[in-house]
Amino acid sequence: MRKKISLGAVFFFLFILKLTAQYQANTWCFGDSAKLHFHSGGITIGSCITNTLEASASISDTNGNLLFYISSDVLAFNDGMRIYNQNDQQMQFGDSILSNPSVTQGVLILPVPLDSSRFYLFSLGFQSLSSIQQLFYSIVDITQNGGQGAVISKNNVLSPAALNLTEKLNAVKHANGRDWWVFVHGANTNTFYKYLVTPSGIIPYPSQSIGSMHDYFSSAMNISGVAGEMEFSQYGDKLLVVNTAGIINIFDFDRCTGILSNWLDLSPSNPVTPADTYYGCSFSPDGTKVYISSVLPHGKLFQFDLNSPTPLSTKTLIYNNNNDSVMLGQQQLGPNGRIYLASFFGLSFPNNLYDFTNTHLSVITQPNSAGLACSFQPYSFYLEGKRCYADLPNLPNYNLGAWVGNPCWAASEEHSSQQNISLFPNPSNEAITITTNNEKILSLNILNLLGCTVLENNGNQNKITIDTSTLSKGIYFVQMKTANGIAVKKFVKQ
Repeated sequence: MRKKISLGAVFFFLFILKLTAQYQANTWCFGDSAKLHFHSGGITIGSCITNTLEASASISDTNGNLLFYISSDVLAFNDGMRIYNQNDQQMQFGDSILSNPSVTQGVLILPVPLDSSRFYLFSLGFQSLSSIQQLFYSIVDITQNGGQGAVISKNNVLSPAALNLTEKLNAVKHANGRDWWVFVHGANTNTFYKYLVTPSGIIPYPSQSIGSMHDYFSSAMNISGVAGEMEFSQYGDKLLVVNTAGIINIFDFDRCTGILSNWLDLSPSNPVTPADTYYGCSFSPDGTKVYISSVLPHGKLFQFDLNSPTPLSTKTLIYNNNNDSVMLGQQQLGPNGRIYLASFFGLSFPNNLYDFTNTHLSVITQPNSAGLACSFQPYSFYLEGKRCYADLPNLPNYNLGAWVGNPCWAASEEHSSQQNISLFPNPSNEAITITTNNEKILSLNILNLLGCTVLENNGNQNKITIDTSTLSKGIYFVQMKTANGIAVKKFVKQ
C-alpha cells in the first residue's frame, strides 16, 4: 500500500526545498510558429521559427527573456534540427542537430552548473545509416557571436552504440540544488539509463531496471511502444512514465541517490478494445494528481488521485473528444500553475490543416482538485492564428532547489575556504591523495551519495593517501576536519 500524500506533507516539502525565483521556463516555442511568454500580467502570444511535430525545447534567462530554442525545418525534415536565437535567427553552427522532430521528448536544454553562459542541449536521434536511437549532447555558449550565441560542441554521443532508446528524455535537479539527473529509457527493456550533470561534466551513472517493459513494438496492441512522455513531479520526488502501448508507471525518486523505488503500475490490467494509447502525462503542482492523455482511438484525458490508498481505483475520465481525427498531445505545467495540452488535427505531417482544435490549447485550470473539479477547458486558449501539433516544449523544473537537510546535500556542499586543499587524481582508480598547504587534516571521512561513511582516516597530517580500490564506481565526498573547520571535496571513482 502506498503512503497517502497529505497536505501537511506538501507544506513540509515546501519547507525543506530551497526554491529560487527564476523564470527560465517562461517562454515557450512550439508547434507551427507558436510562442507564449508567461509574465505577471498574463500571457503574451508571439511567433517563433518552429514547425515541429513532437520534439521542441526553449529556455529563457533568469528574468524570463528568451535565450534560444530548437525546432525542425519541414523542408529539411531528415536533416536534423536547428537552434534559433532570441531574434529567430539560426544560431552559429546550430544546424544539423542529431534529433528527429517526430520523437516525443526529442530535445532538452539544461544550464551547465555554475556557468551562466553555457547550456547543454540533449537530443535523441540516429547517426547516419543507423537504426539505433541514441542520446547525444551539444554545448551552446550564449556569449559567443556578439551575444547571439553559438554551438561550440555538437552531436557528442552519450549512450552506447548498441543501446536502442525510446522517445523519453527528461531531467530533475539533484538534491544539492546544483547538479542535474538526466534520464532516458531503453527500448525492449524496463531499464532507465541515468547521467549526472555536474560542473565537471556529464557522468554516466549505473542504470536501473524497474517497472514495465517498453517494447519497441507491442504485438498485443499492434502499435509501437516507444512513444509517450516521462515527467518528474515539481518536488522531484516522483517519476511518471507512459507509453502508447498502454503503460502507466509511477515511481518514488530519491534526488540524492538517483534511485527509483516503489513502482506503482496504473496500467489497465484488462484493456478494452480498441485500447487507449497513452502519450501525454503530467503531475499537478502539489504532486497529488496525475493526468494521462491518449492519442488513439481518439483523444481522452484521465486523472488519478495519489492521495488514495488505491490510486488505480480513482481513474476518472475527464474528457473524451470522440473524434478520431484529433489526438491529445503533450502536457506541460505552466508557470501560472495551470496544465496546458496540445492537440494534433489530421493524421499527416506536415499539413496545412487549420481547425478550432489545433489553433487552441486545452487547459486544466485547477489541476490540484479531484475529478471534474479540476476544471478542464478543452480548446480554450487561442494561439492567434498559430497552430499546435503534438508538442509542447520539454521543460524540467528549473526552479527546484536543494533538498535542505538531506545527507547528500550536506555532503556535497563544497566551500570556497578549501582553496588550500587539493585532491588528486580525480577521477581516480586505485587511490587519492589529499594535501594541504599550511594546516593538518585532523580527521577524514569518505562518504557515498547516501551520506554514509565508507572509509575513514584519523589524519593529523598535511598529506594523506587513501586506497580507493575497494570502492564501487561512482561519486564520493571527502569530508575533512582541520583547525579552521570542515571542508568537503568531491571525487569520482572509475
